[in-house]
Amino acid sequence: MIANYQADAILEPHKAKLLEVVATAVQNYYSDDSSLKVNHSKGTRSSIINDEMRAAARRVFGNVSGVAFTTKRGMFLLYVDNQIAIRFKKLTRRLLAQNHPTQQALAFSNQKQLGQQLGPLPGTPDPMTHVNVGYQMNALDTGVSGIYAACPNGEMLAWAIDLLHLGGASGSGVPSPISPVSGSGPGVILRTKDATKGGEKQKRGS
Repeated sequence: MIANYQADAILEPHKAKLLEVVATAVQNYYSDDSSLKVNHSKGTRSSIINDEMRAAARRVFGNVSGVAFTTKRGMFLLYVDNQIAIRFKKLTRRLLAQNHPTQQALAFSNQKQLGQQLGPLPGTPDPMTHVNVGYQMNALDTGVSGIYAACPNGEMLAWAIDLLHLGGASGSGVPSPISPVSGSGPGVILRTKDATKGGEKQKRGS
């Protein structure tokens, strides 16, 4: 498992695109004015947003050098520079992936090998460093409080990179923050921190 400073350097050219993937997926869900959303459980909402993140990832990273993606037994993975394997997920308050504890999901969280060959190219480290990229809901579950690239180490967090509060991110082709949506469904606010306040780009877990 690579250290946080190494991952930060590897992901640096892709941070804005990772933010775009997650922000676009969340916005697509909440901007849909379908009356059916009022009946959606938290699990249904998460599943829809997960599907939207996968679709956005294929579109945003489709022609990006050094990036590849595949699906292994239902798990969509985005490979970056043959060193980091990314999974897009809803994140808990502890910045861990919120999912059913299947054998494959546990292997991902425990930084263990996934199948016979994890990486897309021969000689790829196996396992790569596994990283969850996703959104964290606020305490009231009425909006998004953060978007992170978070590296799990079993049931602990090894490190996390704050993608939502990147300085100047909102001016780099990333979808603009949206206000709460009127209507039957809850709104979502994607707030971009004022870069002049010197916000931290990186958050370490304990």
